[in-house]
Amino acid sequence: MKADQPVHCLREQLFGVWDFHVSKDAGNVSLFDTTELCTHSVPNRVQLVNKKHEFSFASTDLYKLNLMDNYKAEAIFCKDGKDCEKSTIKGKWTSIYDQAFNIELENGLRFVSNFRYNIKQLISADPFRDAGAKGIEKFRHIESGDNDKFDSACDQTMVGFVQATKGTDKSTMAQHKVTCFHGTQRKHYDIEETKAFNTGKVKFNKITAHHTVQPDNLLADAQQDQKKPTNVHAVQTPFKRTKAKRRVNMHLEHKPSEEMDIMIQAINEADLGWTADVCKYQKTHKLYGEHCDDDGKLTLAEVKIEDDDDEAQAAPQSLADGKKEFGVAGDKDFDQTFGQAQKYMQKYGTAEEIPDSELPESHDWRDINGFDFTAPFRDQGHCGSCYTISFT
Repeated sequence: MKADQPVHCLREQLFGVWDFHVSKDAGNVSLFDTTELCTHSVPNRVQLVNKKHEFSFASTDLYKLNLMDNYKAEAIFCKDGKDCEKSTIKGKWTSIYDQAFNIELENGLRFVSNFRYNIKQLISADPFRDAGAKGIEKFRHIESGDNDKFDSACDQTMVGFVQATKGTDKSTMAQHKVTCFHGTQRKHYDIEETKAFNTGKVKFNKITAHHTVQPDNLLADAQQDQKKPTNVHAVQTPFKRTKAKRRVNMHLEHKPSEEMDIMIQAINEADLGWTADVCKYQKTHKLYGEHCDDDGKLTLAEVKIEDDDDEAQAAPQSLADGKKEFGVAGDKDFDQTFGQAQKYMQKYGTAEEIPDSELPESHDWRDINGFDFTAPFRDQGHCGSCYTISFT
């Protein structure tokens, strides 16, 4: 997809000790108006660097982090990269698809960055030199989804940004305090083992083993680094084997706010082929939906397919394929099927509560008792929300 970054990293590669070098230079911008953020064009475009390129800032502080199992994180702060505080800051982390990660610390700092990807040497040994000598036209044919033109470096990041989520320096989309950072993994924890599978139709990795690993003492690591700096990525040996753990759902509900109001309106005015939920506006917003104060759930008789042009054209094809008409009021077969489709949601509060023994061998939303719950394909264009488009 055009909006994706050309990098592929698995979660198992991310566990370990990371050094985040944070620039001391900062400024305020509106993310709705700016055209560049921490060296990235907005919206995010592919960047061209080779494996020898080193990111650097004029002056930096250091956050040393442990990215651990169950999406737990901890960090220490080292002013100027050497004067380290003894207190540990707790937090959490998650990967964003296979292209980036997000770390949120309890002190209110959020770190977001793409994993590093280097242009293949056969295409350009030195993209900065080539662009200067031959012009940017040399690289016009490269798009962000061209994974075959880049090598992933999952133990490093591109230049990312730091956002304050609370306190007097709290950033919003409209008033964003820009602080940039880049990260390097100093030690890898061998927590997960996976195996690649290819069914002929889909490729995926399955967790085959899980290890419990004692994380490093970050303060001791920092003190040792000052005595003998090293970039060797050592592997921590596991001391205990355990069974693979259950899934963890990192989703947090978006709550109404002034920032959310701006974001929803910007999305809906951009004509992306989908719209954000107007019920997430604050109730005082002029576009807050009249239906939003209902009990929150449609009755089965009210559930029906959206009547837009694409779906209106697709419906006759679905019916011609032997599928039943979706969401006809009073259809007992549909009411029963709709209840079946919602059975996990009705029985369990969160996804991680569903035991593997209750999951079916296969599941096809295109044919649940003859009903097709999917919508036609949509072109997301340059909108970097493939997970949203695919899910909705």
